[in-house]
Amino acid sequence: RNVEILQSLQIVIDVAGTYDHSLLRYDHHQRGFFETFDGDNVACRDGGRSDVTGPDSATGKFQTKLSASGLVYKHYGREII
Repeated sequence: RNVEILQSLQIVIDVAGTYDHSLLRYDHHQRGFFETFDGDNVACRDGGRSDVTGPDSATGKFQTKLSASGLVYKHYGREII
């Protein structure tokens, strides 16, 4: 995967090892990643939560780690549906 090409894209999903909603980067392959669908928690909306490292430290109703498509749904699901 060519980093220069990825940097030029408007949105990147499931590659590049970055989850940052403000940059439109939605990957879940980085070490220590454990983002859940806790949509009411402001701390976890943009870029993930460093304090959530697994199901035992996840908060809210949903405690399953999101895939890349889950990250996209987390931010755009209501608009899409």
